[in-house]
Formats: sequence, structure tokens, C-alpha cells
Amino acid sequence: MRTCKKCHLELDESKFNKDPNRKDGLHPYCTPCKTKPYKVDPEIIAAKALALRTRTEKYCAQCQSIKPLTEFFNRKASVDGKWWTCKPCATARRKRDYDKAKLSGQHTQYYYDNKERILFESRQKRRALKTQLVEIKGGSCVDCNRRAEDEWPVECFDFHHVNGKTFTISTKMKVSHLPKLLVELEKCVLLCSNCHRRRHASATIQT
Repeated sequence: MRTCKKCHLELDESKFNKDPNRKDGLHPYCTPCKTKPYKVDPEIIAAKALALRTRTEKYCAQCQSIKPLTEFFNRKASVDGKWWTCKPCATARRKRDYDKAKLSGQHTQYYYDNKERILFESRQKRRALKTQLVEIKGGSCVDCNRRAEDEWPVECFDFHHVNGKTFTISTKMKVSHLPKLLVELEKCVLLCSNCHRRRHASATIQT
């Protein structure tokens, strides 16, 4: 006989599945408990998530100290929206991993071994992102009404700032996230390369 650790019933050992990782070779849960679908109360999960997100301090497992949430990097995948180690510990770990890879030459060797594929994928990602931004701005030049892809490829279109400028969108597509690009995109109008140069040329002549 054996007691199930979930329903706490004393059952025959034939009611337990085999588990070679256990010392006795049997799973701690009986077969009905093991096959029963796992249900979680969504209200409990929501309450736990709210409690984690409203707290002001967090424990760093690396330096074993309690610090304010401002000392942790953001991480959307975490329940509390923060990294599990504080900023100094996370930075030190990244630097240590980078120095280790640099010393062994792994990162440079991997790049040179896969250079063509890496560059091709990078160009494809940038083009897909620019196509998405061009479609958001209407997909056509506001001056001559040329449409992207129908007449010219997206590479022939530029984002012209008309209301302030924080950064150039084309140079930040490699490193900036989409929400940040969308904020800057609100300050721009879509122009083809010819119309874009005409606008800058006319502005230069006027000044």
C-alpha cells in the first residue's frame, strides 16, 4: 500500500505510475490525481500578480539583499515586470559572460562562420520593419502619391520630420523597439526620396 501525496488516500501500488527517477520507482501521485487536469483559480493568480506589481522592494538572489524596484531592469515576461537580479549584478554577469566569450573567441568566430546568414537576416528584419512603418503612414508619398511596392520599393521612401525631431528613424531601426519608433513616427510624413530631397532643397534655398 502507498499514500498519495495529493489526495492523501492509501491505495495499492498498482494505482501509481512508474517513475525511474524516484528511489522506490513510483510516482508520488496516484494515477487519477496525476491525470486530473490542473485547474488554477484566475482570481488567485490575478491577486498574486497585483501584489507583486504593487510592491516597492524586491530581493536580489545574486547579492542577497533587498532593494527598491528602481534598482531592477524591466522584464515583461516576469510576473512583477522586473528582472530577478538587481542592475549591478545583472550588468556584472553580462560583462563576465562577454569577457569569457571574447577570451575564447567564440563570438567573433561564430560571426565570421555565419556572416552572410546574419547580414541577410538583419536586412530582412529591417526591411520588414520599414514596410510596417510605411504602411502605418499610409503607404504612399504625401506629395506625389507614389505608392510603396506598387511603383517603388520601400527603400525609396523616407520619413520626413515636420514636428520636431528626437532621432532619425532609419538609423534607429536596428536598436529601437517598435513603441519608441511609433512615437517618433507621429512627428513625420511619408515622402519618396525625390520629394524628400526637394523639400530639403527648397528649405535650404529659402534660408
